[in-house]
Amino acid sequence: MTDTDAQHRKGIALVVAAAAAWSTAPFFTRLLHFDSWTILFWRGLFGGGAIALFLVVTQGRGGVRDLVALAGVAITVSGAEGITDYRGIGLACVMVLAISLMTVVIRRHKGTPMIAAAALSNFLGSAVSLPLGLGIGAVTGADLGVLAMFGACQVGLGLTLFTVGSRLLPSAQASLIATLETPLMPFWVWLAFAEVPSLRALIGGALVMGAVVADIVVSQRNGPARR
Repeated sequence: MTDTDAQHRKGIALVVAAAAAWSTAPFFTRLLHFDSWTILFWRGLFGGGAIALFLVVTQGRGGVRDLVALAGVAITVSGAEGITDYRGIGLACVMVLAISLMTVVIRRHKGTPMIAAAALSNFLGSAVSLPLGLGIGAVTGADLGVLAMFGACQVGLGLTLFTVGSRLLPSAQASLIATLETPLMPFWVWLAFAEVPSLRALIGGALVMGAVVADIVVSQRNGPARR
């Protein structure tokens, strides 16, 4: 096995793990009974903190410098519009586009401290959510524990794994593998709450997993030439 093949397989493993981490979102949201902005505030705080801690542990002062440098170009955003019944669909579409764009940027600018940017994005999300959250001060100690796990595992771990792994893969393949998040989501809900997924969810999930597995198999057969 060549070094290129080894790096490619490592990238696949990291992005698959990232998708698995992201897919735990429904599990945590079922345990929390707060408005979305409150959850986003605390999740962003713990998620950004977890990524920042990872930077400090792995990169030392260099990681801290990256966070200071990126904080200097941050822009505070405020304001909110009306809510419609289709907000979730719209946000899901935006999320897909954002992940795709992030993947391309990570691949194109490999020398840029993207993990630090991921930490900063979480802190900015918390700042935006702060004036909109209705129950930020009402969380209990148990709630904080769940929120800490939500932020550290689902966001912090997921973003870190994806940022590192997507550098080792073609942008299209990294984005495709990341879609495993969707079919994996019902698994955690079924495991924790015994909620059986619908037939449509099972069929859709099987199609997504089939597409991802087929792409991985083809990329391994074709070798470095495809990449």
